[in-house]
Amino acid sequence: MNREVHVQFWEGVGLRCPALLAYLRAYESVAEARQGITGYFNFYNHERLHQALGYRAPRQVFEEAMRGAKLRRGRNAAGANRELAAQ
Repeated sequence: MNREVHVQFWEGVGLRCPALLAYLRAYESVAEARQGITGYFNFYNHERLHQALGYRAPRQVFEEAMRGAKLRRGRNAAGANRELAAQ
């Protein structure tokens, strides 16, 4: 696969980052490209620390937000149950 195909792929998924496009390499097959891109996304989302996220990985921030939302839902549900019991 050549650079032009990679650029078309990344632009197709809405990514127009020149820095990322500069590091594209030629893959021997679509399967190899998928594996490489999947590996990059896993690294980016699970391991790479982001300055804008307080030097945390995006997955870590997402999981923290989900835990917080779950706790808030639990408190809201408990409050609603108490209100129903009081009636």
